[in-house]
Amino acid sequence: LAKVKLGDRKDDPLRSFSSGMLQRLQMAQAMVANPKLLFLDEPSESLDLDGKRILSTWIKERKAAGQTTILASHDMDLLASACDKITLMHQGRLSEPKNLSAWTDNGSLHLEQAVQRHLQLSLGESSV
Repeated sequence: LAKVKLGDRKDDPLRSFSSGMLQRLQMAQAMVANPKLLFLDEPSESLDLDGKRILSTWIKERKAAGQTTILASHDMDLLASACDKITLMHQGRLSEPKNLSAWTDNGSLHLEQAVQRHLQLSLGESSV
């Protein structure tokens, strides 16, 4: 609870928690379980900036410990800060996984711009 900054709320009823606090609590539960392989679906949903920083740091710590985390997220900043490889799912199809630098042309594009460009090229559309 301390790691997700909820230590001072340990005795409070869950009904008093905001959605962001509940998300932090779920993060704490996953930390306690400490699985080698973890799937997270929209883990930054409802988190404030500090919560997103805690999440990104935790994912990096897991990687350093040899653990794998798979994220399903629309949060491009989280993906860019925490992921080694990124793949897109669009209309039920997965793109090839690429390193962040491959998506962003070695940093010349923001990840969101790179994703939009990829979708335009793959769909043959001028705008997505």
